[in-house]
Amino acid sequence: IDSGTATYIAWGSQNTTHCVSSWGLSETVSVSGSVSTGALATSTTYTIKCTGEGGEATDSVTVNVKSLSTPPSETLTCVYLWGSWSTCPPIDGAEQSRTGTISVTQSNGGAYCKHYETETRSCD
Repeated sequence: IDSGTATYIAWGSQNTTHCVSSWGLSETVSVSGSVSTGALATSTTYTIKCTGEGGEATDSVTVNVKSLSTPPSETLTCVYLWGSWSTCPPIDGAEQSRTGTISVTQSNGGAYCKHYETETRSCD
């Protein structure tokens, strides 16, 4: 089962008069029945021992709990903090530029980051 969920344990015994369970601190329980495990975080083994005229019987069941997997970390590429655009010169076809410095570096397989980057755009 998934971590944090519950399930039921059921049992039944013939020719016995009483049973003792491991889940209730050696609690005496009916010779047949079921009980909720409650929400489980780890795998747990439950044991029941029944006795009577027919002898003695012990049985166990293990409820295996799958731990919740951690979601994969997000792949990050570079994030730059950009400066202001330069002034456009009064020339046809001129460009202006700005420089950015890294504010967040790459991680988890993101693209390599230069320590600074320059962008240009047309002044038109």
